[in-house]
Amino acid sequence: MTKTIYSFEIVNEKVKKLVAKILYCNPVNLDNEKNIYALIDSLDRVELQMQLEDDFNIVIKDDEIQKVQTICDLSKLVHSKLSV
Repeated sequence: MTKTIYSFEIVNEKVKKLVAKILYCNPVNLDNEKNIYALIDSLDRVELQMQLEDDFNIVIKDDEIQKVQTICDLSKLVHSKLSV
């Protein structure tokens, strides 16, 4: 399994697009420091996790995703998985 290397900025942009898709909003309107749990419910969180895993070809453990607070945190988590 080959992982594509992305810069943090590209990962963050893709994460914001996925969150925006779930919220039916423009990614430009999403603040990186916004608490993600204030934006999405638990079902949306599972959908987001699965979509991130598919899009980036990574595995995110449930305990890892539960530690995420902000969109920036989520982007950092995804980026760290790609950097391994």
